[in-house]
Amino acid sequence: MSQWHHACGRWGQGRGFSGRSSVKRTGGKHIPERVLKRTLLQKNAFPPWIFFIKLREQNEELGLIIDLSYTRHYYKPEDLPETIPYLKMCTIGHQVPDDDTIFKFQCVVNGFLKENKIMLGLTS
Repeated sequence: MSQWHHACGRWGQGRGFSGRSSVKRTGGKHIPERVLKRTLLQKNAFPPWIFFIKLREQNEELGLIIDLSYTRHYYKPEDLPETIPYLKMCTIGHQVPDDDTIFKFQCVVNGFLKENKIMLGLTS
């Protein structure tokens, strides 16, 4: 098992989308499912297109969406704009992914960042 097979201590303390992350070129946010179930009623849930409107208002551009969740419960790929590439990488919650999944993720992100200067979106 590699040295990277440990979960970050902050992993369970997700926050909602509040704008671009302080880390340049990435805008990943993690919201644990238990937090969503506890705080977000279905009538208050927002569809993905609202997220894209917010990005546009902030003059941001999203170049790739990587979905790391193990479900299609919250949205469907058909709900996303066809102009933004979408990749689904099923990872089981509360488990550190295996080396192959980590390597695939790193290859996708590094390949994207070499060719693009726009934001990368991660969902989990």
